[in-house]
Amino acid sequence: ITYFATGAEGVSPPLHLGLLFDTSGSMGEDIKLARSAAVRFLNRLSDARDMTLVDFDTEVRVATYGQEDFPRMVERIRGREPGGLTALYDALGVYLHGAAENDGRTILVLYTDGGDTRSTLTFSDAATSSLPLGSAFGSGSYKPTAYAPVSTFPVPAPASGYSNALSDRKSTRLNS
Repeated sequence: ITYFATGAEGVSPPLHLGLLFDTSGSMGEDIKLARSAAVRFLNRLSDARDMTLVDFDTEVRVATYGQEDFPRMVERIRGREPGGLTALYDALGVYLHGAAENDGRTILVLYTDGGDTRSTLTFSDAATSSLPLGSAFGSGSYKPTAYAPVSTFPVPAPASGYSNALSDRKSTRLNS
C-alpha cells in the first residue's frame, strides 16, 4: 500500500479485509515468510469490521472473522500445511462473489508465489463475457472487468496510459 488516507474518527465507512492465502505445494519454502507477513499485516488493522480468509490449494476454503475472533484466524493461517495445486482464480472468484455485498471500503491482500494451476475459472483477454457485478458466476472464462467507480490515485502515482490487457503482463515480473 503506497497511498492510504484515514477519515475523521467515527466517520470513515466500515472496512472489510479480504486475505487470499496460497497454501499449495509450491509454497513449501515460502509458507513461513507468508504466514509471518500475513499475521504482521493483520496486527496493524484493528479497525476492520471483518476479515475474510480465503485459503486455497487444490480446494478453496473461506471463513469470515470479527476482531474478537482474530486469534482463531491467526491459528488457521499458521495451521495450514502446503500441499496440492493452486486454485488462485477460483479463490479470487469466491472472494469477489462474497465481497460484492460489502458496504464501505474493501481491501484485498493476496499472498501467493505464482500462477494458477488448477482453477475452473479463468481470465482471458479473448473472453466474450465480463465478470458479473454482484451476482453469482460459475466456472468459465471472463475478460478482465472494471466497474465504476474506477479509482484514481493522487500524484505522484503513475499517470494513466497503462494497458489493462492481461496479455501485456505475460512473462512480466510484477514484483521487480
